[in-house]
Amino acid sequence: MGYEELSIGGFINEIKEVSSEPHPRKFCFVLGAGASKSSGIKSGQELVNIWDKELLERNKEQHLKWKKERGINDENKYGFYSPFYERRFKRQPADGYNYLEKLMEHAKPSIGYVMLSHILTKTKHNVVITTNFDHLTEDAVNY
Repeated sequence: MGYEELSIGGFINEIKEVSSEPHPRKFCFVLGAGASKSSGIKSGQELVNIWDKELLERNKEQHLKWKKERGINDENKYGFYSPFYERRFKRQPADGYNYLEKLMEHAKPSIGYVMLSHILTKTKHNVVITTNFDHLTEDAVNY
Protein backbone atom coordinates (compact mmCIF):
# COMPACT_ATOMS: atom_id res chain seq x y z
CA MET A 1 0.00 0.00 0.00
CA GLY A 2 1.46 3.35 -0.96
CA TYR A 3 1.84 6.50 1.08
CA GLU A 4 -0.61 9.28 0.32
CA GLU A 5 -0.41 12.72 1.91
CA LEU A 6 -3.78 14.09 2.98
CA SER A 7 -4.98 17.63 3.49
CA ILE A 8 -6.46 18.50 6.89
CA GLY A 9 -9.95 18.20 5.41
CA GLY A 10 -9.08 14.90 3.76
CA PHE A 11 -7.70 13.56 7.03
CA ILE A 12 -10.86 14.57 8.93
CA ASN A 13 -13.03 12.91 6.28
CA GLU A 14 -10.88 9.75 6.49
CA ILE A 15 -11.34 9.58 10.26
CA LYS A 16 -15.10 10.02 9.92
CA GLU A 17 -15.30 7.41 7.19
CA VAL A 18 -13.29 4.69 8.95
CA SER A 19 -14.99 5.31 12.31
CA SER A 20 -18.46 4.38 11.11
CA GLU A 21 -20.08 0.98 11.21
CA PRO A 22 -20.29 -1.81 10.23
CA HIS A 23 -16.49 -2.35 10.12
CA PRO A 24 -14.80 0.53 11.94
CA ARG A 25 -11.01 0.91 12.11
CA LYS A 26 -8.91 2.71 14.70
CA PHE A 27 -5.94 4.94 14.05
CA CYS A 28 -2.75 4.67 16.08
CA PHE A 29 -0.69 7.86 15.93
CA VAL A 30 3.09 7.47 15.74
CA LEU A 31 5.06 10.56 16.72
CA GLY A 32 8.71 10.59 15.81
CA ALA A 33 11.70 12.82 16.06
CA GLY A 34 10.88 16.42 15.27
CA ALA A 35 7.18 16.25 16.22
CA SER A 36 7.86 18.62 19.11
CA LYS A 37 10.02 21.10 17.20
CA SER A 38 7.08 23.42 16.55
CA SER A 39 6.53 23.50 20.31
CA GLY A 40 10.00 24.90 20.89
CA ILE A 41 11.92 21.71 21.66
CA LYS A 42 15.19 21.18 19.83
CA SER A 43 15.38 18.25 17.43
CA GLY A 44 17.76 15.35 17.91
CA GLN A 45 19.86 16.68 15.02
CA GLU A 46 20.16 20.08 16.67
CA LEU A 47 21.22 18.44 19.94
CA VAL A 48 23.84 16.30 18.19
CA ASN A 49 25.27 19.47 16.60
CA ILE A 50 25.39 21.23 19.98
CA TRP A 51 26.99 18.27 21.77
CA ASP A 52 29.49 17.70 18.96
CA LYS A 53 30.62 21.32 19.23
CA GLU A 54 30.79 21.19 23.04
CA LEU A 55 32.79 17.96 23.01
CA LEU A 56 35.21 19.43 20.46
CA GLU A 57 35.71 22.44 22.72
CA ARG A 58 36.36 20.23 25.76
CA ASN A 59 39.03 18.10 24.13
CA LYS A 60 39.32 18.26 20.35
CA GLU A 61 41.90 15.48 19.94
CA GLN A 62 40.08 13.02 22.18
CA HIS A 63 36.70 13.77 20.60
CA LEU A 64 37.97 13.39 17.03
CA LYS A 65 39.56 10.05 18.04
CA TRP A 66 36.26 8.91 19.58
CA LYS A 67 34.38 9.81 16.38
CA LYS A 68 36.95 8.10 14.15
CA GLU A 69 36.83 4.88 16.20
CA ARG A 70 33.05 4.75 15.67
CA GLY A 71 33.08 5.81 12.03
CA ILE A 72 31.20 9.03 12.80
CA ASN A 73 31.39 11.82 10.25
CA ASP A 74 29.29 14.86 9.30
CA GLU A 75 27.15 12.79 6.93
CA ASN A 76 26.13 10.10 9.44
CA LYS A 77 26.46 11.72 12.87
CA TYR A 78 22.71 12.15 13.38
CA GLY A 79 22.36 8.37 13.57
CA PHE A 80 24.55 8.48 16.69
CA TYR A 81 22.27 10.51 18.96
CA SER A 82 22.53 8.07 21.88
CA PRO A 83 26.33 7.73 21.80
CA PHE A 84 26.67 11.53 21.65
CA TYR A 85 24.30 11.90 24.60
CA GLU A 86 26.16 9.27 26.62
CA ARG A 87 29.54 10.81 25.84
CA ARG A 88 28.39 14.36 26.57
CA PHE A 89 26.94 13.46 29.99
CA LYS A 90 29.12 10.49 31.00
CA ARG A 91 30.86 12.39 33.80
CA GLN A 92 27.55 13.26 35.48
CA PRO A 93 24.59 11.28 33.99
CA ALA A 94 22.03 13.26 36.05
CA ASP A 95 23.14 16.37 34.15
CA GLY A 96 21.80 14.82 30.94
CA TYR A 97 18.35 14.41 32.42
CA ASN A 98 18.46 17.97 33.79
CA TYR A 99 19.61 19.27 30.40
CA LEU A 100 16.61 17.70 28.67
CA GLU A 101 14.21 18.85 31.40
CA LYS A 102 15.45 22.41 30.97
CA LEU A 103 14.82 22.15 27.21
CA MET A 104 11.23 21.13 27.85
CA GLU A 105 10.26 23.29 30.83
CA HIS A 106 8.71 26.16 28.84
CA ALA A 107 7.44 24.14 25.86
CA LYS A 108 3.74 24.45 25.11
CA PRO A 109 1.81 22.07 22.86
CA SER A 110 1.61 23.39 19.30
CA ILE A 111 -1.61 23.43 17.29
CA GLY A 112 -0.80 19.93 16.01
CA TYR A 113 -0.82 18.59 19.57
CA VAL A 114 -4.05 20.44 20.29
CA MET A 115 -5.70 18.85 17.26
CA LEU A 116 -4.30 15.44 18.19
CA SER A 117 -5.59 15.79 21.76
CA HIS A 118 -9.08 16.53 20.39
CA ILE A 119 -8.97 13.35 18.29
CA LEU A 120 -7.63 11.33 21.23
CA THR A 121 -10.35 12.50 23.63
CA LYS A 122 -13.36 12.81 21.32
CA THR A 123 -13.01 9.72 19.13
CA LYS A 124 -12.11 6.04 19.42
CA HIS A 125 -8.70 6.85 17.91
CA ASN A 126 -6.86 7.12 21.23
CA VAL A 127 -3.49 5.40 20.87
CA VAL A 128 -0.16 7.24 20.54
CA ILE A 129 3.27 5.66 20.22
CA THR A 130 6.26 7.96 20.53
CA THR A 131 9.98 7.91 21.18
CA ASN A 132 9.84 11.55 22.26
CA PHE A 133 10.92 12.36 25.79
CA ASP A 134 8.57 15.31 26.25
CA HIS A 135 5.07 15.25 27.70
CA LEU A 136 3.39 17.44 25.09
CA THR A 137 0.72 14.90 24.15
CA GLU A 138 -0.32 14.53 27.79
CA ASP A 139 -0.12 18.28 28.34
CA ALA A 140 -2.41 18.93 25.36
CA VAL A 141 -4.93 16.35 26.56
CA ASN A 142 -4.91 17.82 30.08
CA TYR A 143 -5.47 21.38 28.78
